[in-house]
Amino acid sequence: MAVKLCQVCKKEFNTFPSVIKSGNGKFCSRSCYYSYKKSNKTGKILECPVCKKSFYADPSHIRKNRKYCSQRCSSTASIGRKIVRTQTWKDNISANHHDISGLKNPNWKGGISKEETKYHNKYWKQFKAFKESVFERDNYKCKNCGSTKNLHAHHIIPRKVLKSAEFIRANGVTLCSSCHKKTPSWGGRNKDLYQYVIEKENKLNIICKYIPHCWQDYDTAGNYFVTDDGVKVFFISEMENQDFMFCVFIHEQIEQYICQKRGITQKMVDDWDLSHLELDNPGSHPDCPYYEAHMFATYIEQEIIKKLGHDWRTYDQSFDKLKW
Repeated sequence: MAVKLCQVCKKEFNTFPSVIKSGNGKFCSRSCYYSYKKSNKTGKILECPVCKKSFYADPSHIRKNRKYCSQRCSSTASIGRKIVRTQTWKDNISANHHDISGLKNPNWKGGISKEETKYHNKYWKQFKAFKESVFERDNYKCKNCGSTKNLHAHHIIPRKVLKSAEFIRANGVTLCSSCHKKTPSWGGRNKDLYQYVIEKENKLNIICKYIPHCWQDYDTAGNYFVTDDGVKVFFISEMENQDFMFCVFIHEQIEQYICQKRGITQKMVDDWDLSHLELDNPGSHPDCPYYEAHMFATYIEQEIIKKLGHDWRTYDQSFDKLKW
């Protein structure tokens, strides 16, 4: 160890010869170093090109061509700036990562990331519109805990299960980051836990899923939509009695099939329901476009309730406990 004299406080301190050789070892502590630096400024006063304020730039900042007084001004100046990736830059990146790229990387899964990137780059506008429509419907709040921070547009039926339902608003729900991570499909995991059935052999193409009532597109115990490729998706609200959920599913399925046969479109059904939310049961109004389908489905629903040994009034009152 070598003994040196601090240039600020004039105290002796020990340091390594290698530190002295590199041009350092002049101060006994950081406080002395910063005190010296404050009283012996060797930089320059520059003008920020964004906010026009004057600021002090250290010699190291000048060597690095620093132009802005803060990170905010630097970010503001970079908006709209096009980053040019030269071929030399690309070659250097490839050369530095040649030993861990492609098949040599332990995370290699056959090149699927490129396909995912292409897909998201192609449909980013549709996803943005889907996300905004879901957030707006849910008042920019998590439907599980009510948080307004770190919001995600969760797909109830994941894209890997049904790609054609990815941009349908009824298939989305606003969740915060922590609630989203608790869902069975977070990160593509546990797809087998989904309560869905796709019967392609008899060409029904039906998916049914029980979901929390607050996840519905609006205040209804049963909702459905048909994708462009003909898959019928039914969302049934979770209830205390599983028989009741089954009856709701049967009702919705009958109603959808009759509407399809009579040319009553999904848009006609949704427009009527959303414009008559003040009614307890919009489908039971005589002017409803799917009135006959709804009433017939209700008749079948009542018969099933009887066969299962339940009272219709008890069944009807169970919907009042659902909170959207």
